[in-house]
Amino acid sequence: ECLISREVESFSLLSVANSAFRYCIGLHKFSTPHCKTLADDSFQGCLNLTKIVCKAKLFANDPQWEEQQVNNTYHYSCAKLISPFLLRNGAPYSNIDYITYQPQFVKHLVDDHVRVLVCPTMQKFPFLKQFDNNHLRHVISRNLKRVEKLAFLQCRHLTSLYAPLEEIGERAFSGCISLQLIVLQKVKVIEFESFKNCYSLRSQQLEEVTIIKGLAFENCVCLRHVSARKLQQCVFDAFLNTQCYLETEFKGDLIDVEKDKVDYKQFQYIKRFKEYVTYPSSLLIKIVAKRCHEQRDLARMVKKMQFIVRQGRLVK
Repeated sequence: ECLISREVESFSLLSVANSAFRYCIGLHKFSTPHCKTLADDSFQGCLNLTKIVCKAKLFANDPQWEEQQVNNTYHYSCAKLISPFLLRNGAPYSNIDYITYQPQFVKHLVDDHVRVLVCPTMQKFPFLKQFDNNHLRHVISRNLKRVEKLAFLQCRHLTSLYAPLEEIGERAFSGCISLQLIVLQKVKVIEFESFKNCYSLRSQQLEEVTIIKGLAFENCVCLRHVSARKLQQCVFDAFLNTQCYLETEFKGDLIDVEKDKVDYKQFQYIKRFKEYVTYPSSLLIKIVAKRCHEQRDLARMVKKMQFIVRQGRLVK
């Protein structure tokens, strides 16, 4: 958990053990030309690591890392971070700390133990029966554009999904009672019961939405503000039991909706969510800094107490 070291260079290092550089957020470059063995989770948590030089064969079938071989030495480079949850896990298709990173989506590797699924190349998320009772909480994919019908039905622990979604099937997220964070700014049609009973779903900017079908947001009680300026068709019960404010030019009657201008401050969390997923290091550094300040304050308090105790002994 070293925050200061930016580069590691050694010509005598031959192997790196498990979790050796875990959560070294400041680490950018790791150069050990004679190192032949690196454990799978050696660099877990190294958010800014973009260059690795070693003799070990790493990142097989991983499109995020470019490989060059020079004099029997492998040079790896990565241009962009993948996600805050992957945290530079160097073993594709492995499951460490309930985090699964799949360069290419493989259905049978998504089991009940997966809590975080990262798949940067996936473009379509299919319906998987085993999602009924699993513990999946976060899904991240930079290229995911389509979620199939019933894909996350009753996925009760799903909290966030980060992807540039454009299409959502019927009842795709129905019953996701913990779902809070999802970006719908590019979606054009909200299908039937897409987010029914998503009790935790927060305010949404539906910038491109033109059609909202029946019971799409039924019982989304935390959906307080919705902006849908391009809305042309909307079933009267689409927002049943939401009691939300809707900014739109749609003239039709809607149940449990008050048409009015919305406070765009309610959508700032979407921007923060995007920044966190794309550039997580800044936020994690803030968290670490906060903990350091708390520890420093605690140390000061202990010193004061020790001083008081010493003074008391002198008085006696």
